[in-house]
Amino acid sequence: MSTNATRPNKGSVTEHSHRTLPAYEWLGRDRNDKTHVLDRKRDVVHRIDVLAGERVAVYDLDAVDTDCRGNAIETYVDFVADGVGWVDRTFLNRDLFGRAV
Repeated sequence: MSTNATRPNKGSVTEHSHRTLPAYEWLGRDRNDKTHVLDRKRDVVHRIDVLAGERVAVYDLDAVDTDCRGNAIETYVDFVADGVGWVDRTFLNRDLFGRAV
């Protein structure tokens, strides 16, 4: 085999963008004992009843009215805080640039 042969259909490593953020992010648990999980790929939040093993709702972040900064996730988190309320919520959920996720 030639030393300068290429692998067909593989492309260069530098052509691929590598994700540094997880595809799913746990946002917290509300007072109704439902877990909220951010799906970054689809830009939605899943509200899950872990005990029943089912998804209760899916919230489209593109449809959320955003605040003046346009951060739909912060707006969603505030929406849950004002409505149902959070029982367990980590404040360490930040992306690489310091924005809330």
